[in-house]
Amino acid sequence: MLPKKKRALTLAGGGPAVGISVGFLKALQDHPEIEFDVWSLSCVGAWLACIYHVSPDRARKLDFVMDTMRGFFRPDEVYDKFPCPTVFLPDFPEYLEASLKFMVDPTSYENLVVPGEILSGYRQLLDFYLTPSKWNRGDLAHLVLNGLLAPNPASRFLMSMAYKSPLPGMNKLWFGPDYSLLKGFDMDLLQLDDVPLLYHNAYNVDAQELELFSNKNPRYQKITTQTLCACSGLPYILSPVEINGTTYVEGATIDTVGVWDLLRNHPDLDEVWISRILDRRQVRPHRNLLEALNNLVMLFASTTSSDGVELFKYHLKEENRRRRERANLTGTRPRLIRLVEMPVDSETCYEWTHSNLDASIRNSYESSKRVLDSYLAGLRAEAAEHTICPLRRFDELEVA
Repeated sequence: MLPKKKRALTLAGGGPAVGISVGFLKALQDHPEIEFDVWSLSCVGAWLACIYHVSPDRARKLDFVMDTMRGFFRPDEVYDKFPCPTVFLPDFPEYLEASLKFMVDPTSYENLVVPGEILSGYRQLLDFYLTPSKWNRGDLAHLVLNGLLAPNPASRFLMSMAYKSPLPGMNKLWFGPDYSLLKGFDMDLLQLDDVPLLYHNAYNVDAQELELFSNKNPRYQKITTQTLCACSGLPYILSPVEINGTTYVEGATIDTVGVWDLLRNHPDLDEVWISRILDRRQVRPHRNLLEALNNLVMLFASTTSSDGVELFKYHLKEENRRRRERANLTGTRPRLIRLVEMPVDSETCYEWTHSNLDASIRNSYESSKRVLDSYLAGLRAEAAEHTICPLRRFDELEVA
């Protein structure tokens, strides 16, 4: 019989790389003996876990979450000429309202005409014309932007309307509780006995601090579809979400895997499992603006998540060292925390296509199976050794 462990699972953010965590959950389904008491979540990892646990058919959780997630992606031939997920929605009425508000606001017309800059623009144009050495692409681009467009009142108005109208994001997730997609998730199911303790984070912009939401911990606000939208509000890409007068944006920009609050809230954990889905090896040279924007998101997010895990490993090693020292003083067996890190598929890309989702699920499933098999073999050997030598010491940190 395997020893009982109190485990925590973290599912990180990473948008269309979510198939990596889906593949892990699929592999985990083959091993019901591995159970998790606590789930710590961020961004798309929060969506994945919550949708998994609100499945109407409790025996088909994985099928429900895979079907739902597939609906967020597009067929490859559609994505080829319409490269965006199905759930990042431009609020067209909000676009129109923001433009009208900008046009009727008297302050929008202040500083449109700056005579000194107009005169400077004419001088730049004349200097360019009279200086053949400046007839190159770089100087031409400088002239057009700073000598022709920046001083021009019409271009100044259009530029300010595009970037300074009251529009907080290109797209949005939260359209209120009546939005049919969100109504399809019965969040009350998160209270059922078969659902573990869940946390997800979001960044409170007003208080400038990371906040947690939970399904069962009364210390925190309750998880709802609105809080899920808040935890994914990546600035510029998505609008922030206001909850009870407080503005929230994506929490994964601060803490991708949420391990620190795990230890504070649950110091009795035996194991922390991490499913990190972004890695710098996934980044490819970009050839267009879409790929450039994807790389911008992937590079900082993958670096944040990998650095966060490495920092956690260091502190966990120190915590285990302190626990061992205390156990030596009392002559008891130390309760050390083991870290199990799931592999990150480097072939996954940042495209919301069915082929990318399917491939990442398939690759992650195979690699996760190997890790789980190795983990269980080690656990069985550990249990057998405990029968003979119950005071056997573990390594300070064990990472799969």
